[in-house]
Amino acid sequence: MPASTQRRLGVERSEEGLELSLDEIVRHAFQRFRPDAIVVTRPDDTGEQRAVSYFHCIDQANAATQLADHAASVAEIAARSDQSIRGRVEAGAARSGLPERPLNDVNPPFYMAMPIKSASTGILGVFCVLSSKRQRWSQQRLDELEFFVRACSNCIDLNNIIDKSEKITDDNPDIYRKLIIAERKFNDLARNVPGAIFEYIMRPGVPDRIEFMSPGCFDIWGYTSEEIEFDPTLLWQAVFDEDLPDMQASVQRSAEELTRWQHRWRIRTKSGLIKWLQSYGTPFRLDDGGTCWNTLILDVSVEQNAQLALAENTRLIHEAQKIHSIGRVAGGVAHDFNNILAVISGNAESIDTDKLSREDREAVKEIVLASNRGAELTKQLLGFARRSELKPKALNLSSVISSIGSMLRRVLPANISLETALTAGLWTANIDRGLLENALLNLVINARDAMPEGGALTIETANVRISDDYVEARQEEIPPGRYVMVAVTDTGTGIAEELLPQLFEPFVTTKGPNEGTGLGLAMVDGFVRQSGGAARIYSELGHGTSVKLYFPATSDMPHEESQSNRKASGSASAAVRILLVEDQEAVRRIVEKMLSSAGYTVVAVGRADEAWDVFEKAPSEFDVVVTDIVMPGKLQGPQLVKAIRAIRRDIPALFMSGYPHEANVHGNGVRDTDISLMKPIRRGELLTAVDRLVRLI
Repeated sequence: MPASTQRRLGVERSEEGLELSLDEIVRHAFQRFRPDAIVVTRPDDTGEQRAVSYFHCIDQANAATQLADHAASVAEIAARSDQSIRGRVEAGAARSGLPERPLNDVNPPFYMAMPIKSASTGILGVFCVLSSKRQRWSQQRLDELEFFVRACSNCIDLNNIIDKSEKITDDNPDIYRKLIIAERKFNDLARNVPGAIFEYIMRPGVPDRIEFMSPGCFDIWGYTSEEIEFDPTLLWQAVFDEDLPDMQASVQRSAEELTRWQHRWRIRTKSGLIKWLQSYGTPFRLDDGGTCWNTLILDVSVEQNAQLALAENTRLIHEAQKIHSIGRVAGGVAHDFNNILAVISGNAESIDTDKLSREDREAVKEIVLASNRGAELTKQLLGFARRSELKPKALNLSSVISSIGSMLRRVLPANISLETALTAGLWTANIDRGLLENALLNLVINARDAMPEGGALTIETANVRISDDYVEARQEEIPPGRYVMVAVTDTGTGIAEELLPQLFEPFVTTKGPNEGTGLGLAMVDGFVRQSGGAARIYSELGHGTSVKLYFPATSDMPHEESQSNRKASGSASAAVRILLVEDQEAVRRIVEKMLSSAGYTVVAVGRADEAWDVFEKAPSEFDVVVTDIVMPGKLQGPQLVKAIRAIRRDIPALFMSGYPHEANVHGNGVRDTDISLMKPIRRGELLTAVDRLVRLI
């Protein structure tokens, strides 16, 4: 019966579970149809139909039995007032070869008689509706009548089963007692099993059924056993959409091969909780071709989450080991490379270009620019290894992006537009400005390469609060708190979903051969993580990509960049004596040349042990110490400065290193006023730093 018809009749129970007596069914039918009478007949021992239940008019019982005998004899509907139906009745009688009883003398003249059938025992009786008013039996009213007829069939079948059961019970009291005990034990076992036990039946062409569901289902799905038995689709509706196809396939495979059903999937409970479930089901074939599973379902959320956490921790450990190994290699390369660059850039800057031809001046300029690019490349190489020397300052990222907008536009072709959406009142963040600019440049170049046919590029900033719930729901590796977000979004080709988790790994690229190194995003991710933040990438094929950088916000005021960077000291007094310590001879010579050309008196040595001997002989003759950090011998740069300050407490120091993490020296008597620089050191940078130290004397 259609659900809409059931709603009109006010019936909410399934036909199989309609627990009404025949009298109650007849009464409900009478209230629906409002005829003169409704009569239910059953065959007696001779096969004649006899009224067993009626409503409103007992006088119609004889007419009803006459109709019932006819309907039962032809096994079809007998009706008057609808010629199409009556025609089917007469045709059915002719086909069956049974005698057709005359119906014209039935009073009242309008009627409907429908056999009550059972699939196992044939015709159980007849449901008769009699009326003195013309009745129009539409398809809707026939559906409603069939509903009441099936209810009568179920009721009669149930009474027959009860009668047989009572007879068995009376004849076999010991068997009955054992059945009661066995049922009690099973129910006790089902209630105490940590999960849900049930019998699931699947037949082709009909809705699935659950014959029994243990009370443990409530702890798993949040539904009672009665709710699930009434509507088995609740179990399927709870399954995650992305897990549903695999689960359906596993059930189908188990049904076809009659193999044990074991599967793990996720559900969302009635209250919204997410759980992992594990099934253990044993199938067997039914006589009618259907399949039945005796099934146990367990909540394995704790176990599954522990496995996922273990897998994630293992992945992080492997990543950390990989980054550590790459970092060690990168650090060693950076040290040697920076020393080479220091010699190249230092000598190039020391050339008096005024005496050179235009072509030679351009050549020297190119040498300096190439050295600077090499130094930046070293920083980027160290970036993804998270070993860069960071010089963080409190910055307003909207201001930084505005100031480099023209530079970013120069790397974009005319068919790509650049838009900015910069938040007013943006929080400040402690970030190394140079590395931030490099990261943004990397992202803009990636976006450009993803839009070969042109498109739109947007850079935006925003204040973001990340809560504990957000971190837990998305399994983020970022602490809750206030963050400044920078997003670079393009309308390019997009990236396949399966590649997204790998994009921040070194040497992974979506570009073609000879078009990318696979280091760009790894460098960006390394810089952001080293700054205490996180990088996230979102993409959809054919629509574009968005990379979001999150930096911890700070309450510090934004740092104002000086508009006039000092290029050279030049006016330093020759009375200032500098003790220079550098083990690389070529680097030592160029640094000495830079300082001497600025007017300083320099005593240069190759080892810290040697420098200590020189200082010890004339401790009052030196004003500033400029020293490498790592050198051969017993003493290193910081230990040398500490020993000197035991004699000259006020002497300032400048530390140089090709290792970025060593440029940030701490302890060993090093002061906050001391300066540490990473090689290669440009002439203006060196002289400005020494000038600052001289002012402290």
